[in-house]
Amino acid sequence: MLLYILLSQVFAPGLVTAMRIQGAIAAYLLFGIAWAHAYAVVGSIIPGSFTIPERELQFPSECFYYSFVTLTTVGFGDIVPVHRVARALTIGEVLTGQLYLAVLIGRLVGMQISSTPSTTDHRSA
Repeated sequence: MLLYILLSQVFAPGLVTAMRIQGAIAAYLLFGIAWAHAYAVVGSIIPGSFTIPERELQFPSECFYYSFVTLTTVGFGDIVPVHRVARALTIGEVLTGQLYLAVLIGRLVGMQISSTPSTTDHRSA
């Protein structure tokens, strides 16, 4: 619910302000936290769905680590989703992270351009 409220304010018409940018950052962080919880649920329901060389995934701290590494598409490869549900969640998070950034930048740039007064004089000479 908080994510929905934040995103509705971030993408609402109006000027691009520092508060809007802070809201966009907070939404991005909430995406990472939500995906981390999803990984923790999958890891507890399906043991062994994620592997780290020589041991099992430890919850919840490594879920947050894995989530933000995946959301930012850094992908160190030290934690590997091996179950199909874990892989599907990982793909969903990668797509969410990249699409959110692309849509956000496009929207903010569009809002900034539309709110900036034109300096070009369109009168004929």
